[in-house]
Amino acid sequence: MSPYVKTILRSIKMTLPRFIAIFAIIALGVGFFSGLKVTTPSFIYTADIYTKETSMFDFKMLSTIGFTDEDIDELAKRTGCVVEGAYSVDCSALMGDKDATDTVRFLSITQNVNHLSLESGRLPSRPDEVVIDAYRFPSVELGTKLVITDETSEQSLNMFKFREYTIVGTARSPLYLNFQRGTSNEGSGSVSYYVCALPGAFDSEYYTEAYLYANTGLYIFSDEYKDWAKNAEKQYKVMLASVIDDRFEETLREEYEKLYDGIDEFNDGISDGRGEIEDARKKLDDARKELEDGQTE
Repeated sequence: MSPYVKTILRSIKMTLPRFIAIFAIIALGVGFFSGLKVTTPSFIYTADIYTKETSMFDFKMLSTIGFTDEDIDELAKRTGCVVEGAYSVDCSALMGDKDATDTVRFLSITQNVNHLSLESGRLPSRPDEVVIDAYRFPSVELGTKLVITDETSEQSLNMFKFREYTIVGTARSPLYLNFQRGTSNEGSGSVSYYVCALPGAFDSEYYTEAYLYANTGLYIFSDEYKDWAKNAEKQYKVMLASVIDDRFEETLREEYEKLYDGIDEFNDGISDGRGEIEDARKKLDDARKELEDGQTE
């Protein structure tokens, strides 16, 4: 055995506890690193399966003037994808016997995209029923009432058909893949949890958003999917702008027609009024003349 090896062994023997501690730390680090290398592909694979099973949207479309059914049909026709309109509105609400209000996000249940994963209870069958965020409420007493309070802005209140909803189940939505629920202009400014209701729970002529599902079959997070999404985004933005501009121009034209009709009606009213004034003046003159003739006699 060479002197160098003897020196190494002697050093280990003299500082054996320190050597074991360093060896354990290195082994632990290698174990964590190996675990992360193995589990990352598993996580991605699980996410890919989940997004496909729930038909999670590829693109979320927004418009300052909302979407009509005609807009949704036209977008689906132009893109060749599944496009579905949806409602989303925040409010301040009280759940059950709680004394403090929460900032709650109401989402409409869609049929062809963003399928819910029911955890307990059942899905809503009436417009005044909801399922609640299963992550925030892993267990909740079914039948609990959720009451929208007056703290909610008037604009948001006008979006609801009811002020009280019944919780009939818990569910998870692919719209929220982590524990964060986003920010809001209502209440505390931070969304506490979400609930999902039938479209009939909302009182609005327009959808607040639209979801597009392309069903590409591509592996999520892959370079192929990223390249497709990058190119598709450019195309869909042009299509969306075209559809919204067409409706905006149509709406503007309809409003101008109403304005012009109102002006014409106003002018007709003025003409009729002037005619009535002239008739009344003539009658007054005739009456004055008749009075004067009577006095002369």
